[in-house]
Amino acid sequence: MARRVQNWHGRKETESMVILGCDVSLEHCGFCFLNEDGKLLNYLYFTNNKKEWLADVSHSIFLGLKREKDENLECYRVKRLSKITEKFQTILDEIYKETRVYFVVEDYAYGAQSTALCQIAEFTGIVKNKMYDFGGYIRLYDPISTKFFSTGKGNATKTEMLAKAKENEDFICNAPFKVVHKKEKPDDIDGPLTDVVDSYFLAKLVWTELKLRSGEIELKNLPEYQVLTFNRVTKSYPINILARDFIHKND
Repeated sequence: MARRVQNWHGRKETESMVILGCDVSLEHCGFCFLNEDGKLLNYLYFTNNKKEWLADVSHSIFLGLKREKDENLECYRVKRLSKITEKFQTILDEIYKETRVYFVVEDYAYGAQSTALCQIAEFTGIVKNKMYDFGGYIRLYDPISTKFFSTGKGNATKTEMLAKAKENEDFICNAPFKVVHKKEKPDDIDGPLTDVVDSYFLAKLVWTELKLRSGEIELKNLPEYQVLTFNRVTKSYPINILARDFIHKND
C-alpha cells in the first residue's frame, strides 16, 4: 500500500517507494528525493551560511554552527557532528516507515588528502547507521562513478555536472551557488546548488540500477559511459555494481 511522503513544504505526495540521494559534508549537505519513476520529488540542503539559507529558505535548513570564543576545537567538532546528525534525523522522521526507501550516499574518497577526511568519515558513518536502523536499502558509490555516470568524465567539474542536470526536465532547483576562480584552471562553481546536483545524480544512479535489475531497461539502451559505470570495478570495489547487494537489515 502506498504511503505519503512528507516533503519540506508540508505538501504530501503518495509514494510506495522513494530514493534519497545524500551528498554529505561537515557544514553543508545536499539531499534529493526521487519517486519510483525517477523524477525529482524535492530537494533540501543544509548550510552554515545564513545568506545561502535565506536564498532558498523553503528548501534549506540553517545549521547555525559557531565556535564560541572559549570553545576548544575538539568540543566544536563534536557539537557540529551532533547538530548535523540531528538535522539529518529530521529528514528521516518525515518518511513513513512503510515506504520502501533506497538511500544512496557517496563513499569515502580514499585517495583524498584532507585534514577533514576523518571527520567526514565520522559523519558518514553515523548517516549510514541511521539509514540502516531506519530499515532502508543502502547503496554506496565511489565519487568517480557518480561523475562518470552523470557526464562521462571521472574528473567532471561542478559546472559540467550542473549542465547535465539541467538537461533533465524534472531538475528544477533554486539553491544558490557562486563562481570560483581558479589559478591556471577554468572557473568553476561551488555552494549548495552543487551539493544538490551531486545528490540528484547519486539518486539517479541508484534508480537506473534498480531499473536494470528489474529488467525494465537494458544496459545496451544506456549511453556507453553509463554502461561503463555499471561495469566498472576498483581496488575498493572489485565487483561491479550490479553484482553487489544493497546494504540492509535481514528480512
